Amino acid sequence: MNKSLLYTCLAATLLMACQKVIEIDLNESDPQIVVEGFIRDEAGPYEIKLTYTSNYFDVNEFSTVNGAIVTISDGTGFTEQLTETSNGIYRTSSIKGNPGTTYTLNILADGKDLTGSSTMPDHATIDSLNYEYFPKTAFTVAGNYVTFYFKETAGVGHNYLFIIYQNGEIPEMTNRAGEGPFFVYEDLFFNELIFDFQFYPYPTFPGDTIVIELVSLDDAGYNFYNTLNSTLNSASGGFSELPQNPVTNMSEGAIGYFGAVAISRDTIVIQ
Repeated sequence: MNKSLLYTCLAATLLMACQKVIEIDLNESDPQIVVEGFIRDEAGPYEIKLTYTSNYFDVNEFSTVNGAIVTISDGTGFTEQLTETSNGIYRTSSIKGNPGTTYTLNILADGKDLTGSSTMPDHATIDSLNYEYFPKTAFTVAGNYVTFYFKETAGVGHNYLFIIYQNGEIPEMTNRAGEGPFFVYEDLFFNELIFDFQFYPYPTFPGDTIVIELVSLDDAGYNFYNTLNSTLNSASGGFSELPQNPVTNMSEGAIGYFGAVAISRDTIVIQ
């Protein structure tokens, strides 16, 4: 069992750059390719980031996968080869994200042929945001706690990722253990209901600008983020068991996640 650095802000690449890193035990002995990237139901370009896990490297020195051949196809016969715009960063120019479309990422690097696929779900929309002040308790600090409301898309079996950005950053956990830096929800039973979700572990304060993202995921995305949360909690929250690697949708022993996602976001300023 050896120490490696796993980037915890794969979620944050949906909207904003993030350099937050957490050190955890990974069940790997050799460097592996880490895949991070999304196609969104928003105008591109989209980026795929390729790095290596490593036993020894500084948190400010990311070991990148350079010179790879990276393509994305959309199942209609269209395939685009991405351009490496900087070390380890591969960018699209023309492919578009559309709900219901299955996208396949192919990476040729280090003699490996890596493949991952994701189907973009239907778009769920945030209805409204509000916040409520709660005083200090034994488990929470005093502050304004944001709630958002959204209508679940038609049918059952949908998966969602909820992310809160406080003044442009994912906030640090301030009170209780057992919560990850983002939240995942799997709808197995309900159809087109209005849901509310309160970011209770994260207090906000007057003057804060809060952005909420509601990200619709396929099953592979739900499995990745659900196990990533468990891994992060195990690494930092006093659990006795060793953390597991997050479930990936990439082949050939790569880790990380390639996702086709639909995003709704809204903003509120705390008064």
